[in-house]
Parts: sequence; structure tokens; C-alpha cells
Amino acid sequence: MSEEVWDEMRERLMGLTSKQLRQIARDEHICLGYTASRKDSTVAEIVSARRHRAMRGEVVTTGERASDSDWCREYGSIRKGARR
Repeated sequence: MSEEVWDEMRERLMGLTSKQLRQIARDEHICLGYTASRKDSTVAEIVSARRHRAMRGEVVTTGERASDSDWCREYGSIRKGARR
């Protein structure tokens, strides 16, 4: 994935509240720890975890609408466990 995808994701996440970001982290099983004290570091941690998952091949770009099984609900083009 290009760097633009991650920058766009970072921008979209920054538009959410801290409470929404913590819920996303919980849903995606991302341990925030002290990172949750600042919004920008929380966003960086979420993007980093998603990027790591994408590099391991756990996600693919589908272009489909987000569903309950998506690990990234607010960014519907990335889905967990989808196969090509």
C-alpha cells in the first residue's frame, strides 16, 4: 500500500474523538497503554498496528462497504481475513 493510504487514514482518525479512538483500539485488540494519553499518539499507534497487519497479509483492499467483521470500521476498504 502506498504512503497516501496511511496518511489519509491518519487524517480520518484525527477527526474522531478520543473515546471513539479508544473503542477502535479495543475492537482491534490494540494495547494502547500510555499512548492513550495523547490523541496524536493514539492515532499513530492504531495506524502502526494496521500497517503491521497489512504487511503480514492479514488485510486486503476490497473496496467493499464496511461490515461488522471489519477490523477497520471507519475505513471500509480494508477488511480482516478477506481473501483475494
